[in-house]
Amino acid sequence: MKYRIKNPYGNILDTGLRKVINSLVSAVKNIDNKNSVLGKLGIRKNEIVDANGNLKSLTDITGVLNKYTQDMNRAEKNAVLNALDYFCYLFFGKIL
Repeated sequence: MKYRIKNPYGNILDTGLRKVINSLVSAVKNIDNKNSVLGKLGIRKNEIVDANGNLKSLTDITGVLNKYTQDMNRAEKNAVLNALDYFCYLFFGKIL
């Protein structure tokens, strides 16, 4: 049985989180591409995915993003997150 939080914002949050995860999956698939946002930061695939190819936890991913953007100012961080996806910008923007 699935448990769902009865909340009027539940569908919005669920959709937003799904878009963040999908954006991260897409970014990881293209990490070796010369235009990759993650690749340009110096992030390696094994920092974002586990040995089975699954995304690591959002806590781990946030830590990796923070590590590679800690010397950037707010505008630079926002540009990186927005380049990943607008929902990534919204999700990680306040954390980093």
